[in-house]
Amino acid sequence: MDIIARFSKILTNTTYPESKQTWNIAGVLPNSNEFLKFDVRDMHKINEEQIGKKVTLNNKVDKIVFEAQDQWIILDQKEFNMYLIKNKQKVIQLNELINNLDWTKIISKEL
Repeated sequence: MDIIARFSKILTNTTYPESKQTWNIAGVLPNSNEFLKFDVRDMHKINEEQIGKKVTLNNKVDKIVFEAQDQWIILDQKEFNMYLIKNKQKVIQLNELINNLDWTKIISKEL
């Protein structure tokens, strides 16, 4: 099962793009009524010691999703962009983002 199929299990009212888009799936998160578009892609090896995810600043998505072993980490795209620009960084550790962004949701895979 791919990452999009795994993430879809926590959403309701899911839809998928009809053509190639910067978002992979849209839907409603648990305990929410807001319909959002998500960038849900696997992380890949950046170098011998790190895995990561390339995120484009001008994505037409609402949220960026990272998959951990037992949870989903969801970040706000606009806040993510502002943080990158403000800090003039191209590579940022996920823990740094979790600790410094206001809109971060961590959802257990065991709902």
